[in-house]
Amino acid sequence: MIYSVRGELVHTEPGLAVVECGGVGYACRTTANTLAKIRGGGEVKLFTYLHITENAMDLFGFADGGELQCFRQLI
Repeated sequence: MIYSVRGELVHTEPGLAVVECGGVGYACRTTANTLAKIRGGGEVKLFTYLHITENAMDLFGFADGGELQCFRQLI
């Protein structure tokens, strides 16, 4: 499990934030709430949840642990 990513915010779009860590850009599916908190770029930290299925690997990122915990309860 990837617990968190910290690095430079290099791209955002609705529902997605890309954080570059050590030369690798991690695409994190995220919420409007998290995007509002990390707006402005620079260095960010996202708490993550890696969801693996037969057809995909999706990384979800959240600005705080409470939002991640809520996500875990929902799924």
